[in-house]
Amino acid sequence: MVKEILDIIEIVIKIFVIVFGLIILYQIGLKILGGSWVTESLIIALLMLNISITIILTTNQARTSARLDYFEYQFKCLSNDFKLHCKYK
Repeated sequence: MVKEILDIIEIVIKIFVIVFGLIILYQIGLKILGGSWVTESLIIALLMLNISITIILTTNQARTSARLDYFEYQFKCLSNDFKLHCKYK
């Protein structure tokens, strides 16, 4: 139940970051064609987009690392069982 809620929250955050990125891309296009946002605001928005993408990538990396540690532990237990099995034959 909690995992499903966290997955939904993660999807919502990813969608928000994608929409935010598209808005910034649109504003960059407007700035090139004549101006919309002030340059400082555009730079701050790009910085915030960079930070949010970095956080998303970090959470994905942490999740992958945790899964790898879990499978490594299972494999270690399996190898110990196999060694004991081979020892008694």
